[in-house]
Amino acid sequence: AGFTEGGGAQAGGEGVGVQRVIQEGATFHVAHPVPTGDMSDTRLAFVADSFGNTDIYTIGVDGLNKQRLTYRPGRDHQPRWSPDGKWIAYVAEIEGDSEVFRMRADGANQVRLTHNTWTDERPTWSPDGESIAFQSVREDTAGVFVMASDGSNQRLLIPNAYEPDWCPDGSRLAATRYDGDAKLISLYTHNGAHIYTLPLPRGEETARTPRWAPDGTRILF
Repeated sequence: AGFTEGGGAQAGGEGVGVQRVIQEGATFHVAHPVPTGDMSDTRLAFVADSFGNTDIYTIGVDGLNKQRLTYRPGRDHQPRWSPDGKWIAYVAEIEGDSEVFRMRADGANQVRLTHNTWTDERPTWSPDGESIAFQSVREDTAGVFVMASDGSNQRLLIPNAYEPDWCPDGSRLAATRYDGDAKLISLYTHNGAHIYTLPLPRGEETARTPRWAPDGTRILF
């Protein structure tokens, strides 16, 4: 789930205005709109296994012009658009290991960004498109890492956190972290300093997978 560029949820809470755009019985994983602000130009990136292999596709919000972007064996998933809509960061499984890749919006120029024997996943772009944050496990270190959009300068940003999402103005990140057995959502500066932990909704024992609204005033989780 996520917000559209205008700030509304992709599916209304009452189900109003919901339109099915992906058919064929494909396994739907996630969809993210191109952040252009003009819904007539918006394409969704999603994951489907309709050919017996999990790959990334894009499709218009009207359900037309579906395009398959990845063809490699193994699982390709977790697509995230760059702020200018020209690139997609995603995760590919190679011999059981998850790595972060980048490709053009049409599927060209697929480049592997991480080279790690452990797990790298959940990429999210900085608003200026210059950096990508992601969660990783590396030897005895787990947390949110950050790198340049070309894969260089990889470094630990937030220890013991995962599922990062960048605030639209670039000043903060939201991420899930463990507090004992509970999962909570915390806010951090762009340098990784802890700011605030969101209180759990009444009756809930855990919170995870934060996503910022386009105006930076709300978080979906």
